[in-house]
Amino acid sequence: MNGYNVRIAIAKDEILAITRSGYICPYTTQKAKEKLNLKFFDDFPELVLYGEMIGPDNPYVPKDIYDIESVEFYIFDIREKNSGKPLPISRKQEILEKYGFFQVKFFKEIPLETAAEEIGKIIRKLGKKRA
Repeated sequence: MNGYNVRIAIAKDEILAITRSGYICPYTTQKAKEKLNLKFFDDFPELVLYGEMIGPDNPYVPKDIYDIESVEFYIFDIREKNSGKPLPISRKQEILEKYGFFQVKFFKEIPLETAAEEIGKIIRKLGKKRA
């Protein structure tokens, strides 16, 4: 997905949107508060949402290819705040569905030994769809 990478977390009872470079983005923080089910952070204050902010009103990489009216967050990972350890895929998907978060497309789990070949196939297939 073509947008910009952002992490959403709670720190000292405040929801913050943090860029990949580590900056707090006020615009993205406000959009996160408007768009996301913040009950997630009541239930899981120790977790961080990793996602992509996409849509035509995206101030960094505006794109109008996803049938989104303004902006939306698509979550691709949930990690522990202090360790950075990712949740297992099945647990992540369960949580994302429970809180109504948009998710990036999940293709499948791929063993490391065949990852390069399998991912190459997926990329070629996606490339043909966009052509």
